[in-house]
Amino acid sequence: MPPQGSAMKSEEVATIKAWVEAGASTSEYGKALSQYFGALKVSDFNTALSACDEIEGMRIPNIPTADIAATCRLPIYLKNGNESGWTAAATRIVNNKDLRSGFLNEIAWRIVDPKSTLKHKDADLGLKAAELGVEGTGRKAAGYLDTLAWAYYLKGDKAKALATEKEAVLCKDAANYQPGLDETVKTFGG
Repeated sequence: MPPQGSAMKSEEVATIKAWVEAGASTSEYGKALSQYFGALKVSDFNTALSACDEIEGMRIPNIPTADIAATCRLPIYLKNGNESGWTAAATRIVNNKDLRSGFLNEIAWRIVDPKSTLKHKDADLGLKAAELGVEGTGRKAAGYLDTLAWAYYLKGDKAKALATEKEAVLCKDAANYQPGLDETVKTFGG
């Protein structure tokens, strides 16, 4: 959740399966999630945020409700243009550190993308999310390294940005991101 990002881990699928088998449709957590997704679908953001508040206040073994609530708030804050809310939720998620690399990369890219609609980019948060995302890939994913390079660039470290982008160009999956990677190398002065 929310319905974006990379595929769920098998442990996450098992947790959701156990939750459903335990009667999720009648649990308070299940009701709050249903309320959230129903409200989000019709752009009733106040109701969706209320559901997030409910979820955050729940204490359920093996379900990180506060992190789930923060994750669910992200698309609402983006649609409402609430940058401070988005940044606060993203900070909570990035500080969790136990998330999928793809989701961390999405948060980082939202911040460091030169075409981002964010007016106030938290460069430190973008760098932290990008570093954690790259760490989870073993530095073998061109798109993640590209995001990290842009994070360095945003922070003003052009040398690290260029070196990281050159590293991205050498990845096995770099062809999926061409000619963009080569253009970025030029942008960074290489």
